[in-house]
Amino acid sequence: MTLSDRDHAKLWIATPQLGRRNPTDAQRVFAYWWTGIAGDFTARPITETGVDRHFLIAGCAFATSLVVVLLAIWKLRESVSTERTR
Repeated sequence: MTLSDRDHAKLWIATPQLGRRNPTDAQRVFAYWWTGIAGDFTARPITETGVDRHFLIAGCAFATSLVVVLLAIWKLRESVSTERTR
C-alpha cells in the first residue's frame, strides 16, 4: 500500500483507531490534533484576537450574580446580628 504523503498516512493510522475503541474526549482531541484534520491551532493573546461578546456577557452575568450573593450574605449577617442584640 502506498500513501500520497505523511498527512494521509496519519489519517490512515488514526481513523481506524478511533472507530475501533470508545475513546475519551481527550483521546479524540489528541487524534484530531495529531492528524491535523481540524487545522492548526495556535494560542494567541487577547490583545491580538480581541474579546468576544459571549465572554463579555458571561463576565457581566458572573459579576452581577456575585454582587447579588454578597449583598444577600451581608443582609443576612446584619439581620442575625440585630436579632442577637434584642
